[in-house]
Amino acid sequence: MEQTVKKIMAEIFQLPEDQINTNSTIESVDNWDSLSQLTLIVGLEKEFNIKLSPEEMMRMTGFNKVIEILKKNVE
Repeated sequence: MEQTVKKIMAEIFQLPEDQINTNSTIESVDNWDSLSQLTLIVGLEKEFNIKLSPEEMMRMTGFNKVIEILKKNVE
């Protein structure tokens, strides 16, 4: 799951995959803005065939949080 998320985030934020890690947050990634946040959520929902709640979407502010929330939604 982590590798798939890295791939999606790297594509959306236009970064090399090896720059996406546990320290990647909305504050540390220059291209992580509101539009890319929505693009990330859509990409994750499609990839993992899930529907995230608005609360979950708002909490996705870093790589670790994304993984934590996905693990709760993906069986």
